[in-house]
Amino acid sequence: MGHRIVPAVLAALLGFTGSASAFPGPSLVSVSGRRLVVQKRQPDGNLAAPEIYVIHGVNWSPASSGTTGDEAARRAEMVSSAASDAALLQSLHVNTVRTYLDPGLDAAGLSVLDELWARGIMVVLTVDRARSDLTRVQQVVSLYKDHPAVLLWSLGNEWNINLYYGNGQCNSPLAAAQCTETAAQLVKSLDTNHPVSTNYGEIDINADGLRLADTQNYVNNVAPSVDVWSLNIFRAETFGTLFEQWRSISSKPMFLGEFGTDALMHPINRFDDTMQAGWDLCLWNDAIRELSATSPALASLGGLVFEWNDEWWKVFPSGSHDAGGFANANGHPDGYANEEWFGIVDVDRNLRHAATALGQAFESTYQRPPRGLILSVGSRGANAAQYDGQYGYSRFYHCGRAFYNKNGGGGGGRGISAVVLDPRTGNQIAAPQTFDTYITRSACAANDPSAQMYALVAYLNAAPTGSLILLSVADEAGLNQDLSCNPFSTSSCFQNGLSALEALGSTQIHSYCFRDSWAMIAVKGKGLVAESLSKTDRVSLQTPLPDPGPADFFTVTPCRVLDTRTGSGPLASGTSFVFEVAGSCGVPATARAVSLNVTVFAPPASGNVNVFPGDELPPPTSTLNFASGLTRANHAILPLSSDGNGSLAIRPSVSGGGAVHVIVDVDGYFE
Repeated sequence: MGHRIVPAVLAALLGFTGSASAFPGPSLVSVSGRRLVVQKRQPDGNLAAPEIYVIHGVNWSPASSGTTGDEAARRAEMVSSAASDAALLQSLHVNTVRTYLDPGLDAAGLSVLDELWARGIMVVLTVDRARSDLTRVQQVVSLYKDHPAVLLWSLGNEWNINLYYGNGQCNSPLAAAQCTETAAQLVKSLDTNHPVSTNYGEIDINADGLRLADTQNYVNNVAPSVDVWSLNIFRAETFGTLFEQWRSISSKPMFLGEFGTDALMHPINRFDDTMQAGWDLCLWNDAIRELSATSPALASLGGLVFEWNDEWWKVFPSGSHDAGGFANANGHPDGYANEEWFGIVDVDRNLRHAATALGQAFESTYQRPPRGLILSVGSRGANAAQYDGQYGYSRFYHCGRAFYNKNGGGGGGRGISAVVLDPRTGNQIAAPQTFDTYITRSACAANDPSAQMYALVAYLNAAPTGSLILLSVADEAGLNQDLSCNPFSTSSCFQNGLSALEALGSTQIHSYCFRDSWAMIAVKGKGLVAESLSKTDRVSLQTPLPDPGPADFFTVTPCRVLDTRTGSGPLASGTSFVFEVAGSCGVPATARAVSLNVTVFAPPASGNVNVFPGDELPPPTSTLNFASGLTRANHAILPLSSDGNGSLAIRPSVSGGGAVHVIVDVDGYFE
């Protein structure tokens, strides 16, 4: 590190406001269509080959328990935390951080970027204090422009909503957009090696100046000097129509400036990082479908989860870990944003489940799982209870939303809880159920049929082969003598229960002790997915859907399932038309996908057609492109909807609007 910091120190001592002599030179960054192209500066001064860059990032606003919210204190934390945070970030495969402040106009500030650069981490650097401070813009860009860690300059933070935090010249969304343009022009006059980005809140808010049409105006007309748009999006466990909306209003690249949720369950205000991990990973799985690095037609450069560490200064008083925040019914799994709990690590840098989950997802070898869904299970035995009277919990989650949540003791969750899920869709095959194997352990010792262990075994035996099974203990499983690891009994009832769990793949249930936490995820007939046991802490497990989809193919006599010339009439451009395939033309209700030909008949203008599952949003790539007046066909293999209807949807896009006739013929299906 020393050989990079020393020149910066000399520059500061000499009063040098530029940075040309301080570093081997800047990395060169440019926009190509919707892609970001980076030539990284190497320590020897040479430039690496150009690469299309994907942002695997976090928002980095380092804090400790004693940090206050003033800028000086926050900059001091950046300096003191940079080395240790950079090492931990690198271990989690983070390649980009976004800051909310610059690190300072001195050698200490420059050393922050040195530490990040040494770990292969680039920086989206906010240059205006998020307040459209043009003096600060001039100073920051001049000082940092030749540092190789700089990826993008950034202006503001949700300025369409906060209006640059009270800057009087930016007192409406339109005025704030004009402020952004002024600052962007200034940045470009100072540096030509890095694009200018700006951080924007939700792009479509039902309020004056904040609707999608307003965003379109700001992006294209008011602030055209901005090269890349960073969007803070908190809509649901997916981004919904965000990417489609963005592509409809702009040809510029965007990235997710903030996404994610906190680790405090509202309204009980208790820590739950299983909830956070499932939500964050489902969002990332949705985001990577839109990476422009995989196709130049796609819009996104990647994203930055919000955020790196908890910040205890956000809710008064600073210095305590408070539960304050605000409601957001759809934007978080519990409908609430707890301001001081968003970190994927805590203030002491202990990793939460979201950190390890995203660390794996940020690896270059990561493959988006089927449908991108994440199923999770949480367990707290009584030894890990969070408060008196809770006695732990059992929770099952779908993308971080708890669909089953039972406390121990009198909360209805004592014993072993289980749920059986479809491995392809995550839908419930058998409703979740708790078996109070503790209260009936004496009956089990006597092999009494009323023992809940027998009911648990029957429940597991009834699950179809190949189904996904989640299991969790709350309070106490009833397997042991009190305060002991000794078996309560070796009766056949207990042996049958342990054997049923081991048949699913458990290797740890025999090690269970009184009031431990324990959870398991398994695919029946195929084995263990995950299992964990803890004496004093919670257990948090998650899995993607294990079934990637159809396997066996069956042919049918070619059969027409849709012909708009004789049925519905031509399909309007930009409108999705849903029709059922399963149950027609010899395609059974159990079909998961179909082989078909799609034909566009005599289109009035050029365009394309998307065909996709009837319960999903249109994909960014087309099934068939066509020219004006020319009938054209294409073959495709497409999954059917997983909602039980076995449907497909068609969405044409015709130049200039209008409508087009579409014909669909099926020749086979997959089960």
